[in-house]
Amino acid sequence: MNEAYLAETETIDYRTPIIRKKVLELRDGAKSTMDYIAKAYEFVRDEIPHSWDIQSTVVSRKASEVLVNKADIC
Repeated sequence: MNEAYLAETETIDYRTPIIRKKVLELRDGAKSTMDYIAKAYEFVRDEIPHSWDIQSTVVSRKASEVLVNKADIC
């Protein structure tokens, strides 16, 4: 797999404590890698509303901010 696609960036800050905690939470209940991927997808789909849908004026720029603000733009 191309490592560039897996690199942490300023926006995709997956090493932050809040992201690591969510990763561990999702992975702990998973039966396989595919189950973990499905749980991660479903979490974002079901638990992180689009800011327009909830009429939020908060703009989350980083992945960690999305978990804190519980909303994001596209």
